[in-house]
Amino acid sequence: HTMNHGKMILEACVDSPESAEAAEKGGADRLELCGHLIIGGVTPDEWLYRSVREHCRLPVRVLIRPRFGDFCYTEAEFQMMEHQVAHFKKLGADAVVIGCLRPDGTLDLEERYLQKMDYALASIHPFAFTAGSRKENTLASVRAFQNPYVKILGHPDDGRFPLDYEELVREAKQAHVALEVNNSSLNPRSSRQGGRENIIELLKTCMKYEQPVIMGTDSHMCFAIGKFVETEQLMRELDFPTELVLNYAPENIHKLINITL
Repeated sequence: HTMNHGKMILEACVDSPESAEAAEKGGADRLELCGHLIIGGVTPDEWLYRSVREHCRLPVRVLIRPRFGDFCYTEAEFQMMEHQVAHFKKLGADAVVIGCLRPDGTLDLEERYLQKMDYALASIHPFAFTAGSRKENTLASVRAFQNPYVKILGHPDDGRFPLDYEELVREAKQAHVALEVNNSSLNPRSSRQGGRENIIELLKTCMKYEQPVIMGTDSHMCFAIGKFVETEQLMRELDFPTELVLNYAPENIHKLINITL
């Protein structure tokens, strides 16, 4: 979620014409079209893309993910993904969304791919990364956002992947990247562990070092779009400075990702 001329940009992950229509009715500004969200999302087929276009007028970003599982792809899979990007570009997709990561946290996308992206967001997921020690998890996260194309570290709050927040925040500030405060992590039913406690520690450390954050909802369903209720309430409880929340000022988003909004 970003701000465009003072207006929140709401993106919904959808995997059917019905969910696309519901997202449009619910106020979404654009869609991330996936196939089979129940397994985390893969590249949709052409029929689904055309059907969503027929039922919905919103801009569509297509997920490029050739299979379920981790994000460490073979050369053959990269060739398949490059073909899929070209195919959906020809069909008229507004953009594509790609996730790639090595086990040590570095990106395994070649420079020629990264140069074509507006920005990259890195985050740790159980099916893509094997948890290590606090030091190892922190190092993997830092290495990910030290890549100059990575502008945001997503939901660094999962207790299954403990982090050293002092080191993480210091390195994030030096690298000029934003740390996400994910509203979904504050949901008691979230699969992430210790979300509230970890986010509190993260926010307090960000205040100490004056490190910017960006709010996100992680809304894979349209009904959660733009709902930052828990996040904003927690920030008020901690007296977190609004000037450190990038969502509230479009010029801050512009500086972060270095594109015109």
